[in-house]
Amino acid sequence: MKRIFLFLSLLLISLDADARIGLVTLPRREAVQLTIYNSADLTLVRERRTLTLAKGKNRLEFSWANTLIDPTSVQFDAVSNTDKVELIDISFPAQAPNALVWTIESEVSGEVIVEISYFTSGLTWSADYEATADKGGKKLSLNSFVKATNNSGEDYDGAQVRLIVGTIHLVEDISELANRGARPIPPPVLNRARAMMMPEAVASSVGLGGRFSADSEEPPEIIREGLSEYFIYTVSGEHSVPNTWAVRWPNFSQSDIDIENFYRYEEGRYNEPRRFFKLKNDEAHKLGKEPLPDGRIEVFQVREDGTRAFLGKTISKYVPVGEWWEIDLGADPDVIVKPKLMRREIDDVEFDSDGDPSGWKVIETWLIEVLNSRTDAIAIEIDRNFDGDFTLSQNVEKEKYDFDTVRFKRSLGGGESEKIEYTVTYRKGTLIKR
Repeated sequence: MKRIFLFLSLLLISLDADARIGLVTLPRREAVQLTIYNSADLTLVRERRTLTLAKGKNRLEFSWANTLIDPTSVQFDAVSNTDKVELIDISFPAQAPNALVWTIESEVSGEVIVEISYFTSGLTWSADYEATADKGGKKLSLNSFVKATNNSGEDYDGAQVRLIVGTIHLVEDISELANRGARPIPPPVLNRARAMMMPEAVASSVGLGGRFSADSEEPPEIIREGLSEYFIYTVSGEHSVPNTWAVRWPNFSQSDIDIENFYRYEEGRYNEPRRFFKLKNDEAHKLGKEPLPDGRIEVFQVREDGTRAFLGKTISKYVPVGEWWEIDLGADPDVIVKPKLMRREIDDVEFDSDGDPSGWKVIETWLIEVLNSRTDAIAIEIDRNFDGDFTLSQNVEKEKYDFDTVRFKRSLGGGESEKIEYTVTYRKGTLIKR
């Protein structure tokens, strides 16, 4: 793997075009900050180094070979001697398509602290959850983690890590930009990345123009901050995030969360009854302080002997504050739902002036058999989807879930079964109600 190479000319640029320029490798990064977004394959990298500049013109070469850096986003800023160091221009070496050269005018000779920032893809983050239900399936203990994964082509050591929850609007896909050939950067881009459209307040809060955190001996802590439609997790301390590795940190733990335990069946979507835990991201459920990012969740349940049984693993969606969270535990063979079409007939046929059918009704009678082979009681939702203009018989307990879905809710004790019978009438052609 090739690293990002930064070189600095120690010699004054000659007016002679054939003059040789001596280049040496820069010292390692003194600090680096990663701001990683989970809604897009996008990371803002800010690194700080100390350069030794000659008085006059200097050249600084930046190469992104074998990395996923967006070359149009690369910026150079002097942190010390700001008013004495000026970026004059940017050029691309013809023989090095994955490199650019900054020409820097310095009024001082010696060490200057600089900050180099850019966007890269390949660095992502997600949430991991571990949930354990009690024996009765009424209470839940939840452990939350955040995990950063690095496939950017570059190692980041001693990094301050910030994780952003929220939707970022990209002008162009950053991984596509990173893999394009070099091209001139128009002047407005010299000090402003165009790869991302981000509110100014958010840019400020994630550290643009700010200071890097100091070394810390304390265990990592997730510092949370809400801002507009964004939420920021800052991992305290400094961390190594090597290329091709993933690093995970604890986020929060909460016990004694009230949950609902239920089953759902929907033909075409869930062809077998699936078990769910349901809870709300609010204070009443001992949550609600922050949105719950999407990620992987593993679910366990305590057995009678105190050990844990693995119930399932799934991908959790993003859960805003105040919204319900349904955790899909997968199919349960001990709960069976069998819909069966008992009768189908055509009625009330109307004909047009040519004697062809122009309107009619289709009447179907269905029987749904529900069996709970478990020893404990269950609650189950059975969703039935209907197309077009329809009515359902009134002599069955049901509720309208949306414009074309009816939901049957039932509770069955251990070993119990139930039969649900209904009739649906579809109106076709000229009988459709406008």
